[in-house]
Amino acid sequence: MMKSRPKDGDRPTAFDGRILVPFPIESALSGVMKPVKPDQRLWYRRTFELASPKQGQRWLLHFGAVDWGSTVIFN
Repeated sequence: MMKSRPKDGDRPTAFDGRILVPFPIESALSGVMKPVKPDQRLWYRRTFELASPKQGQRWLLHFGAVDWGSTVIFN
């Protein structure tokens, strides 16, 4: 799910669209075909569940569709 917001705006509480990553938002393959203007920020939300890790176990997440910057928020 995704949402375009003003660059200095708060984190959205609702998301209004879907995007197929790793395609750029402007491309037809993304399913969105809208530009993100310089004064905007695009927010993505992805949810998933993991079992509690066993003693000594760690999780590794890959972010393959990050363009030039990203902030990741958990929980």
